[in-house]
Amino acid sequence: MKYENYIYSKTHDYYLVLPMKTASTAAAWIFTYFDFFAYSRKFDENNDFVELPNPALTMVHSFYLPPEVNNPKIIMTTRNPYDRFLSKFIFSWLKPEPPSVSDFDSYVIKSIENNPFSFNYPDNINPTYVIHLENAYEDYMKIPFVADSNISKSGVLKEVLGKKMNESRFKLNKGEFLNQKNKELIYSYMKNQFEPFGYEK
Repeated sequence: MKYENYIYSKTHDYYLVLPMKTASTAAAWIFTYFDFFAYSRKFDENNDFVELPNPALTMVHSFYLPPEVNNPKIIMTTRNPYDRFLSKFIFSWLKPEPPSVSDFDSYVIKSIENNPFSFNYPDNINPTYVIHLENAYEDYMKIPFVADSNISKSGVLKEVLGKKMNESRFKLNKGEFLNQKNKELIYSYMKNQFEPFGYEK
């Protein structure tokens, strides 16, 4: 059996794509207010499926979209790929002592070799709206149904976005950890996440 999950709002007819380490926890919480819910498809050996709402899922890190839907309207969260890579590294660091730059260098090399899903971005995803972590509130307000909502007009949206939901255990010096060598590797691996979303090499 194979399962695929996605987030969709029947009310607004938008899909929500939440890559890891892009303020996706906040986005999942916020868009629940707008009737975005997770759906699961259970496939059999003939690739036939049963689809059901999945209220147990509050977060879906998936790029799956129903293939039968033409030109889906998509909202996606994103983040500077360098910062995202470093954040994922800190998140996955389980040792009690702080990591070193060489630890991060090794992590970058091994991650690229293993081609992890968490850093991939398929070229067939063309979002209608992109929410950049760096200026999230402004990007949320570009979405008409968000801008016109009570959660926006009341100031709750701005308040929520001003809080960090997943605080890192370690405060690392970004300028020290992101050196020219590992930045070149990250750029080569995540090139399709730079210019298309307004990030510089």
